[in-house]
Amino acid sequence: MPKGKYKPRKRKPRLLYMGKKPMSQKIWEYIRRNKVFCVKDILIILEPNNSTLKKYLFALLRAGYIRVIDEKQIFENRSFRMISDTGVKAPTANRGFVYDFNTNKEIFIRAVSIINRYLKIKSQSEIGKIFGLSKATINLIIHKKYPNPWKVYEKIRVVEMSETGVQYESSNSE
Repeated sequence: MPKGKYKPRKRKPRLLYMGKKPMSQKIWEYIRRNKVFCVKDILIILEPNNSTLKKYLFALLRAGYIRVIDEKQIFENRSFRMISDTGVKAPTANRGFVYDFNTNKEIFIRAVSIINRYLKIKSQSEIGKIFGLSKATINLIIHKKYPNPWKVYEKIRVVEMSETGVQYESSNSE
């Protein structure tokens, strides 16, 4: 084969999604279009798996992207409002944190993750003073033996957001 006779083929530019969009992206786009929405509407229009939708919405709720407007016993009847629209790409909900590709930020949504992050720079007694918790409670949360860490989570989240300067909006308002 003589040199220069054959040109290397050019690669086609890759799209954001090859094939179907992930369900989280579809849900995010629906939320961005309808700033106030009901879970039942998403279930009817997008037809996601109920557990997938529940996990994703609760992750967005804990991360501060949405808030509950109408607190109902049945999950399907709840209404939400979007608080912060960071961009086109959907935030991914992973175990313990939500990653936002638009802002390139990680938002910790579990009490264990938040406390572990603080443990890298402070002692348990210092963390206890910051969050208003005992060392025993912090120890139980870290070792995942605390009976209900979500009771403590709200307290931790409020303190953390006030330290970082982020506006905290409670899910009970409005």
